[in-house]
Amino acid sequence: MVNDSPPRRAHVCRMCDNRNMTTKMIQIRNVPEGLHGELRRRAKLRGKSLSDYLKDLLETEVGRPSPEEYAARLLARGDLPYTTDPTAFIRRLREEGPDWPTQ
Repeated sequence: MVNDSPPRRAHVCRMCDNRNMTTKMIQIRNVPEGLHGELRRRAKLRGKSLSDYLKDLLETEVGRPSPEEYAARLLARGDLPYTTDPTAFIRRLREEGPDWPTQ
């Protein structure tokens, strides 16, 4: 049997050289064995490849606003339920003590 396919290395080099490629490759190194096994297990439970499962996780994460974006959105709305700095409020409560009877 004759293998007429080009060497794998040549294929990989062509993939990396393609400037019109619409997808990118991400490599994660030094993944602990336990974490890798758990990710594979979860992917299998969902009937997905590990690569597809990880892409879904990344899309979910990127689809959420960052904490900074979330805070900026809340401030931009202008209708926050409180106007006091939470840290100052907690400090004042600590200084004044509880307003409920202690036993």
